[in-house]
Amino acid sequence: MGIKTVVVGYGRAGKMFHCYLIKLTPGLELYGVVSGSPEKVEMIEREQGCRVFATLDEALSDADVELICVVTPNSTHADIAVKAMKAGKNVVSDKVMALTLEDCDRMITAAYENNVMLSVFQNRRLDGDFITVQKMIADDKLGDVVWAEMAWQTFGLWGGWRGQREMGGGKLLDLGAHLIDQMCLLFPADIKSVYCRMQYDIPEYDVESEAFVVVTFADGKTGICDFSSMAAIQKPRFYIRGSKGTFIKYSGPAGKMDAGRRYKRINGRPENLWQI
Repeated sequence: MGIKTVVVGYGRAGKMFHCYLIKLTPGLELYGVVSGSPEKVEMIEREQGCRVFATLDEALSDADVELICVVTPNSTHADIAVKAMKAGKNVVSDKVMALTLEDCDRMITAAYENNVMLSVFQNRRLDGDFITVQKMIADDKLGDVVWAEMAWQTFGLWGGWRGQREMGGGKLLDLGAHLIDQMCLLFPADIKSVYCRMQYDIPEYDVESEAFVVVTFADGKTGICDFSSMAAIQKPRFYIRGSKGTFIKYSGPAGKMDAGRRYKRINGRPENLWQI
């Protein structure tokens, strides 16, 4: 048996990502799920075959629980994580870590004070297209890369808590956090400046319809992330320019981000994947 892990929250991410991946990962055991929804109890037991805790306190009081995965609306991450760490549990928080620097610091302090692990779920570091970009740069296929543009764009906003500012919704704090994380991995130098322009063009929502982020790095490189809910035609997912060539890669249908199909082709016919 592996590390006894409890997922807090059973929405789309809790069900399709965290529970699914925990059950696939050697060394981890999906011990339970926390859900305050009575109608989900039977569903969780049937789909996951694990315990269901009605409250976070119930899960934290179980001495067998070793790891808590926080998969709740963004605005709740900090309080849940700090409470879990104070109870002596290790914590993985879904992105974004928290909505303010102060809350991030609270989480880090709680981890140190209670001698437990704190990590942030950044599964998009393993996306096939991103791994392809990293390999091409490492193999010098593109030469000196000093300019990288990434986009995540759809036509229309999501509903639910992701459409509410107070809950930490909006594209910049959703998959946008992944793109900015990827950009910082591609360009690891110190950040020199950050510019962000946001638009609010959909009256029935208080989250942004557009977000445009430009980051300049101390070594002269530039990273751009472009997020939109107004894009009937999307920009490329990656547009990477180097001294030897340019890499362009588009998202899948309806702006969905490719989770891994492309990378396998790098050992096949690379001319179908990039142009040099």
